[in-house]
Amino acid sequence: MLPALTLVALAHLAAAIPAPNNSTAPASTAPASTAPVSTAAVKSKLFARGGFWNSCRECNLWYWTINCVCNGQWMSCDLNPYISNNDGTLVWYGRGFGDSCSGCNLQSATLGCNCRKMDGSYNWGTINLNDHLTYGNGRLYIDY
Repeated sequence: MLPALTLVALAHLAAAIPAPNNSTAPASTAPASTAPVSTAAVKSKLFARGGFWNSCRECNLWYWTINCVCNGQWMSCDLNPYISNNDGTLVWYGRGFGDSCSGCNLQSATLGCNCRKMDGSYNWGTINLNDHLTYGNGRLYIDY
């Protein structure tokens, strides 16, 4: 069961999301604040993925772990289990980029590394951490 505060927050959020305009539906006389809201619209507002850069600053890397101050507290997240090297390109939904990439750095929310390609050469690969690195509920984590 959800706490009352959460239910109140959900009610306010649901009221703030506009209902889809369905031209085949008859005109409604109900006030806009009581219009039906899709579950997907509520979830997209409540469970937004990524976006850590909105709450976190002073980020740095220690090997493959990102450390940031998020809302005044130091947080960290090991990126190696979530990012892989695909022939010199950093990609989400994989793991182990640390085995074949080195010299990594951060430029704002972008991770860049010198990654080995299949032919043995190296490529500077980058990935936007803001796509899946999330700060919420007092922790920094990957959400996909």
